[in-house]
Amino acid sequence: MTTTNPSDATTPVAFEIEVTLASPVCLSSGMPAGNVTRTLNYIPGSAVRGMLAQFYLDKVGNADERFHRLFTSGNVTYGNLYLSRGRGSAPTPLSAHSCKYEPGFLADQADDERHGVIDLLVATYAQMRVGRNNGSPMRVEECPSCGAQLERFTGFYESTDGGRQAVPVERLRRLITRSATDDRLQTAEQGLLYSIEVLDPTAFRGDLPASGFVYCATPEVSEELRQHLLRPSFEETRLAFFVGSARTRGCGEVVSAGRPLRPFELSTQLPPLSDRLDAFNRAVHEVGGDESRNYFAITLQSDAVVQDEFFRFLGTMPAEMLAWEAGFERGALELIGSFTESHQVSGWNTAMRTPKAKVSAIRMGSAFLYSARGVHEQHLVEMLTGLEARGIGSRRAEGFGRVKVCDPFHVEARKDYV
Repeated sequence: MTTTNPSDATTPVAFEIEVTLASPVCLSSGMPAGNVTRTLNYIPGSAVRGMLAQFYLDKVGNADERFHRLFTSGNVTYGNLYLSRGRGSAPTPLSAHSCKYEPGFLADQADDERHGVIDLLVATYAQMRVGRNNGSPMRVEECPSCGAQLERFTGFYESTDGGRQAVPVERLRRLITRSATDDRLQTAEQGLLYSIEVLDPTAFRGDLPASGFVYCATPEVSEELRQHLLRPSFEETRLAFFVGSARTRGCGEVVSAGRPLRPFELSTQLPPLSDRLDAFNRAVHEVGGDESRNYFAITLQSDAVVQDEFFRFLGTMPAEMLAWEAGFERGALELIGSFTESHQVSGWNTAMRTPKAKVSAIRMGSAFLYSARGVHEQHLVEMLTGLEARGIGSRRAEGFGRVKVCDPFHVEARKDYV
């Protein structure tokens, strides 16, 4: 299980931080496959925590009590940084599908023809309830534009005035091939050719900064974090940091934005959770949902490491475990359906100079549909607000386990392609 205290109703304070890639960056996604090291397409929270911890140690000189409060106490969570055009981005839910031959959001048509993206979380519930062979009006299997098969649409998206657009992260990927050097002859070492995959900022025309959030458990911690860490590194100047691997080969430099940061409480984000919950319930009730139940969706905004009471890694989020995480009574929730994947995550512990243990994580974008019976709506909103603020699972200080409740994407893209 996890170590959440569901009775803790303190609303965390968050700061949005931003960096710009100043050189190719390789954020290793695991052990090399053959002679190729693959990269993640975002900056993980563990790398953000590591670069800020190194900055603090260089500034102060030792790991004092404040260092432990900011980096090892669990009171500060360093979220992932996702690339975007400056409007902020999020992982596309795994319930999102698009045309096999012309995938993409309608707003992406400036580059190529796109047939749009549709979300199938509510539609799948309708199929389960009405029956796959009973002519469900929500059955979606083919692209309405060309009749091609629908396939899962992955990646990152950002909201714009004209709808939603995919973030062109894949355009930044390229391979850099190197050869190891013989220390004696100073020539290429025989049989040691290798390649590293990088995110190259020069491969995209225009700025594509990476932004994300740092979450603080209390206002007191947020003030200490800002005064001693964020202000000298992100507000007062544009400072260069180094993340990822291959740093001695010219990779890994990122530069902070160098502008004031504004703290805000997660409970004040728009639209409010109560409005999102109402809109999602109307959508589910339209397709035959039980009027006596409240429905809600949990969508992972980052990978989540979830274990049961026997410390076995799970590939889904059972209703009993979510009820424990959020503080509901046992049996109050029911898991109706989900779109989920699992994968192995690892990393490098710079302080210990050892690889981190491989763990199984639920992939970001995974979407779960739950129902609650016998729970007052106001109590449901309060519990889910706390869950959204705290996250789920373990290793949350490294950015794992961030969730969004009733993501508007599931409602706005359930009928019409976006």
